[in-house]
Formats: sequence, structure tokens, C-alpha cells
Amino acid sequence: MRILLTTGRLTWSTPTTYAQGLIRGLLDRGHEVQVAGMGGPLQEGLRELGCEVYEYHRDPLGYSKRRFLGFLREFDPEIVHAVGGREGLSLGSLVTRDLHRPLVHTVHSWLPEDAVRPLPPTICGVIAVNQDVREHLVNQLRIAKGLIRVIPYGVDAPRLEPEAADGDSTRIPVVGTVGRLERGRRFEEFLKIAHLVRQRLDEILFMIAGEGPDEARLRREAEALGLEDAVTFATPQAGIEHVYRASDVMVLVSDWGGMGIHLLEGMAQERPVVATGSGEVLSLLGESGICELARAEDHEELAESVAALIRDPERRAALGRRAREYVLEHFPLATAIERTEDYYRETIDRVIA
Repeated sequence: MRILLTTGRLTWSTPTTYAQGLIRGLLDRGHEVQVAGMGGPLQEGLRELGCEVYEYHRDPLGYSKRRFLGFLREFDPEIVHAVGGREGLSLGSLVTRDLHRPLVHTVHSWLPEDAVRPLPPTICGVIAVNQDVREHLVNQLRIAKGLIRVIPYGVDAPRLEPEAADGDSTRIPVVGTVGRLERGRRFEEFLKIAHLVRQRLDEILFMIAGEGPDEARLRREAEALGLEDAVTFATPQAGIEHVYRASDVMVLVSDWGGMGIHLLEGMAQERPVVATGSGEVLSLLGESGICELARAEDHEELAESVAALIRDPERRAALGRRAREYVLEHFPLATAIERTEDYYRETIDRVIA
């Protein structure tokens, strides 16, 4: 099968991480995969996986668009998959209008602005990463149930094999988080939690791994909280696994309660996780003892959970081991790829004019 994945900017974000897993899995199963995106620091990394990446640039006269579509007509994809985000969906819609190929879109989360941002009428299928997202699509966007398939994330756990602890008792602990730096992703909440954790611990460092338009504001917020010497903003050029390995505890603050792919990848590397507990996270992890949960609005509770884990290396290690076992059992990449492949076959003959 010839599959075109369309993305926005290729940076440390959920859609890009999701695309990386899809590419590895689909290529392993013998499919031809190409990517059309908006550039970014991870573009070359996708090429290294073994697929061609087309970079699209908007221009007022349309020269770039015509050349771009010419490349894609030569590839002649059988299906176009927008892997998430507004830009990826916009680019996928542009391609499918020209090539008359079915368009599938993955929806990763549900934020307030999503309720007023309808999907294009040419959409042929929607992948929801959990049941909460599916319910929003049906109840608020009025997407037909028959167009939606719930396919949970898959994690390439062997690639994320954990490293043994180095045993350096003098090393300063690091609390990390990962994602695209844009408004609505609640990194300012992470900084408030970091401020409270620092009041509880003498030595502690924090890392925000990602890049995006909100970085300057977040840096100002960190400075206002007196964290400029304790918070590192990292745009990792190496694999994301190095980010997880650098963190002793991962923190993920979310409004929508889904099982974020970065949460799962951190768990696969035996990183203990403190997450806001609602929705799917609560139902899957709340009673299994593999993730510390707290209420999103309670910064003190979140900070205390983080500090308690930093103080207790044995509990961190035990939590990390259970987390990896859970991901290996419930979120294998092979299962997600098989389900996605089946959905492609189901939608490949749908083209909505």
C-alpha cells in the first residue's frame, strides 16, 4: 500500500512522535510511506527512518503548491493520513482535493477550541486515540459513528529499552516534561508545580523538552517564578529516548485526561510518572499502582507527589518497572499498526467529493 502521512511542523509534539511510530511499523510491514510536512528539526530524522519527506512552503503565487502536488502525483498515494494537528489536517485536505484520494485524520486530544473547529467535509475516516475523544467527536462535532475508529497508541518499547541507573548519589535529580510549546498545553502549570517542588527540596532541576511559539512567554514565566537557574528548555536533536533517560520523574499536566503518547513512552523507559488524573488516565491507571495521579487544579498535591518520589529512589524504581510492564502488555506498537492497516483497507475506496 502507498501511504502519504501529512504533518504540521516536525518538532517534539504528539503528532510527530505518533508519525515516527507509524512510519517504523508500516515500513516493517512492507508498505511504501512518504511524508508531507511543514519542515522542522525532526524532518531529517524521519528521512533516516527510510521514507521521503516533502517540505511544503506556502507562497502567494502558488508555485510551491504546484511543484509540491506534482511530486505527490508521481508517488500516487492510495490513502492520505493526516497524523494530527491543524496544519497536518489542512495539508492533508489540500492533497486529497487535488489527488481525489481518501483522507483519514487522527485526533489526539480535545481542547475547548476544538469544539468550534469542524473537520473538512471530504474526511473519509477519523482515528480517535481513546473513547473520550470519540465521544467528543460524535456529540460535539456530529461526526458519524461509522467514520470513527478508536485505535489506542502503540509504543515501540524495544527501542525504548531502559538504561540501568548509574548509581551516582551526587547527581541532582531532574523532573521533565515533553511537548509542543504552544498555548493550551499547560506548561505554565508545570512551572507553577516546579516552583512548589523547589520549596520542598534543596536541589532539583527541571526540563521542558520541545519547541514552539510559546517558548518566550514560558521563559518569562519561569523567570518571574525565580526558576531561571533551575529550568532548562531543551530542543533535543537526538532521539526522544535520551530525554526520558535524563528525567528521574516525568510530569504531564493535561486538561483532557487522555493517555498521552509521551506519558506512555516515558513509562516504557521505566520513568515514574506524575499525571493529572481524569478520563482515560484515571480509568486505566488509577488503581493499578503504576502512575501517581493528582487533580489538575491542585498544584500543591502535584508538587507533593513529585517531591515524595524524588525523596524515595526505591519507590521510583518500583513504579518505573511496573509502568514498563504495563505498556508492554497493553500498548504494543504492532497492535496499533495492525489496527491502522485494517482501517486503511476499510476506507481506501471511500472518496467524498
